[in-house]
Amino acid sequence: MIDNKFALVFAGGGGKGAYEIGVWKALSEKCSLPIGAVSGSSVGALNAAMFAIGELETAEKLWTDLSKDKVLTGRKTDPYAGIAGLLSGQGGGIQEMLSVILGANNGGFFSKDGLEALIKDSGIPEKISSSTIPCYVTCTRKNDMRRSSFLLNKHEPREVTEILLASSAIPFIFPPQTVNGEQYIDGGLTDNIPAAPLYDTGWRKFIVVHLEQCTEAKKESFRQRFPDAGFIHISPEKEQGGFMDGTLDFSRSSAERRISEGYSDTIRQIESGLLSLPEAPQIEMEQH
Repeated sequence: MIDNKFALVFAGGGGKGAYEIGVWKALSEKCSLPIGAVSGSSVGALNAAMFAIGELETAEKLWTDLSKDKVLTGRKTDPYAGIAGLLSGQGGGIQEMLSVILGANNGGFFSKDGLEALIKDSGIPEKISSSTIPCYVTCTRKNDMRRSSFLLNKHEPREVTEILLASSAIPFIFPPQTVNGEQYIDGGLTDNIPAAPLYDTGWRKFIVVHLEQCTEAKKESFRQRFPDAGFIHISPEKEQGGFMDGTLDFSRSSAERRISEGYSDTIRQIESGLLSLPEAPQIEMEQH
């Protein structure tokens, strides 16, 4: 039964994902809303899986121990020079980008070795199958650019690692990942805030954690896509950075700051009474 339970959705956003750990920490300490399922794209998928196995302390340590050298490993080209050169129209930048497209590092500026080591160290591959919380991970199928969702709990450890790598495979940064013979890339390309996999399996009450400020227009888009569902939105009060200073920012100091901001933003929302769902009594719940 999923009556009176909420589904938690984590957005993708690379290094900005540390913010979600702060939100999770605040929810666990100060909020009594029962959460029965979780979903995520890209780095949000990793955080979602950590949530499903109940490893808050491990997740916080993982994030605060991060560094660029641990995540962005095996560089064969310079992404910063390549992207900057491409934007400025310089030939060198175009050459750097073409070298990636044509096969350098198997389709990415960096290898997936660092991410793979982090996933294995997290304990997720071995623990997720015994979790009572369904965890959905969104990826993008490369050949047709369509969204694909995986129920992580139903897969063996090797496949769990592959699915998480696939969801985090930011184009040009990391190479595509093969899962069951198909190539996949970053889930955020097709659904960066993946409420749909949970909605499609019957969930109608959601807590959505954004990594960018959530405008009224964005809230309205959720109401239009899921008209019989209720949403609580949690989003940063302060901007979390762009591509270079956010998505690719895996420094310890930035992670600590983002965790703190996620925690304080959520506590503020709880104390102000905004963490509520007035639509809930009118929502007819389905069985899961």
